[in-house]
Amino acid sequence: MYHHYATLNYGLARGRKGWWEKRAKKRLERGELTGGFPSARVEAKAFDVYNRVTKKLFGSKELSRSFLDPGHSTGTGATAASSSSDAMTGTTAGG
Repeated sequence: MYHHYATLNYGLARGRKGWWEKRAKKRLERGELTGGFPSARVEAKAFDVYNRVTKKLFGSKELSRSFLDPGHSTGTGATAASSSSDAMTGTTAGG
């Protein structure tokens, strides 16, 4: 359920932030990922049905559903320690 609401919150499901995305943000803020009224599962299913119907009726463009957090570095080059030859084994140092 977290993934569903996080995807909506970032606007990745539809490519925009509307009513559903605002509801997802509120659920995440309150921590209501399973309960609440209406039930989080019922609400997620309602969004799924709504999204499928609107796609069939109005069509939609293909969206890129990737998100890059601008404040987060990943990979082995992200830290100074990983660049240091002291932290490398013989195999990773190429030796």
